[in-house]
Amino acid sequence: MRRCHAFCLSSLAAVLVTGLTLMAGARAQQRPNLPSGALPDIRLQQLAPLPAPQLAPEIPVPETAPARVPAGAEAVRLVFGGFIIDGTTAYPPGKLEAIWQPEVGREITLAEVYRLARDVQQTYRAEGYFLSRVIIPEQRVRDGRFTLRVLEGYIDAVTFEGDVGPAQGLIAAYFEPVTRERPIRLATLERALLLANDVPGVHATALLRSSAKQPGAADLLVTADRRRFAGMLSVDNEGDDFTGEWEASANVSANALTALGEQLTVTGFASEPWNTHAEEVGQASGSLRLGPSGAYLETLASYGDSNPGASLEELDFDSKSLLLSVVAGYPVVRTRDLSLAVRLGFDYINEDTDQFGGQTFSRDRLRVLHVTGRGEIRDSLGGANSGEISLRQGLPVLDATRRSDDDKSRENGTGSATLVRASAARLQPLVGSLAAYGNVASQYAFDHLLSEEQFDLGGSQFGRGYNFSEVSGDDGVGATFELRYSWRPDADIAVSLQPFSFYDVGTVWQRGISEAQTLSSAGVGLRAAIFDSLSIELTMAKPLAAKSQRADDTRDPQFLFRSIGRF
Repeated sequence: MRRCHAFCLSSLAAVLVTGLTLMAGARAQQRPNLPSGALPDIRLQQLAPLPAPQLAPEIPVPETAPARVPAGAEAVRLVFGGFIIDGTTAYPPGKLEAIWQPEVGREITLAEVYRLARDVQQTYRAEGYFLSRVIIPEQRVRDGRFTLRVLEGYIDAVTFEGDVGPAQGLIAAYFEPVTRERPIRLATLERALLLANDVPGVHATALLRSSAKQPGAADLLVTADRRRFAGMLSVDNEGDDFTGEWEASANVSANALTALGEQLTVTGFASEPWNTHAEEVGQASGSLRLGPSGAYLETLASYGDSNPGASLEELDFDSKSLLLSVVAGYPVVRTRDLSLAVRLGFDYINEDTDQFGGQTFSRDRLRVLHVTGRGEIRDSLGGANSGEISLRQGLPVLDATRRSDDDKSRENGTGSATLVRASAARLQPLVGSLAAYGNVASQYAFDHLLSEEQFDLGGSQFGRGYNFSEVSGDDGVGATFELRYSWRPDADIAVSLQPFSFYDVGTVWQRGISEAQTLSSAGVGLRAAIFDSLSIELTMAKPLAAKSQRADDTRDPQFLFRSIGRF
């Protein structure tokens, strides 16, 4: 505990009067907590859109008709003796033989023989050999045994069109397995195309053509282009009373300027820069591809400064936060219907808060190792799903905060805590242009956490009728549900509209305290996109479960605005 003279005790009383959140039920000499929303948002989570599964580019796959049943085949009967397979390398002999073996020795029609041949082809197709064909060639049949010729399809050549600059070699390397694999599987082709589109700034499509040189083979045309530079400017009123409701951010990215397929991005964020009590965050991030496997490396450096006002003005808080992060990732599975990736990273976080013009209030040091699994899957109901689970472990290295340290953002917090985070989202088409969206996230901590690691409620993710990070806790769960209707008024006008209604709810818990805090809100809104370069979102959010600080401790509806321009 910090040693306080009479001035500190009077300051603590002022904190209590202004309603500054307390931990652990007002125990003796308990340390006050600075609300998470008053600290710099060094991850810029308040700008993050709702998580949603990404739509992958489609590869037009040519239909291959099964062997044509000759006229009169239903009238021709014979004792079936089996098939002799010519041209198969993908399967051991016994696997395909199991398809027709139950019919051997039985009297069947010639049409049934062709249906068995079709079943052999369907076996290839079901296991992803999408170019493979099975035909019954003209032949003389003895002992009821037929010869089947299997054309195990492959891609003979890949050609490229378009300009992706220095990244051309990387894109070509992604497609090398496509020509090596014989017979070719759809998953191999999809992985190559999706990895190409994962390169920042690159957009690639693929077109299959029958090979003019090799029977049963195809040629692949890949058309790719690159957007060398991209940027974004956003303005919204989703801030809070501490640092101002109006916020603006801008970023500029340079994409794939070298053979590494890298991206370099600079981002700036400010809340009401004309206001003394404001928040500023600056970020520099980068990523690069680690060869043709699809592995990648990401780095982030973020610095933020916050001088909260409103009910905290008299305490003269000044918070400065630094985040340095490095993450390595690998796409284990990358197809249109299923993607699985693993990520391993390390976060270096320093968070310093002073009060009354320079007096130390808190000093947090976090050194966190984290591993994450991510997945996306499309199902038979037409829904798109995404989810991730992450294990974060604070390490007692590099001057990390210990439980015995005095100046911490949370009284019992430690920099060596273990926690698990999980989230899942689903987008489900319903009828016509109507769709349902759901997003759920949770966190469980095995120890008391410092402020930066806690689960937050309030803002665009969970609790739109409340301030960003209005409440926080060691453990938490949040959910958002939306009903959306996508509408384009005129096909000749590049404007799309999406009216929506929503309900969100969340609860957080502090370890050692039985009482939980719950936020919920509901409302309606409208999203508009113009020429794919400008989007506007208008939302009316009504606080429900608890009074909202944003609404001056009432449940009055809140009207939110966000505009994003891309260039």
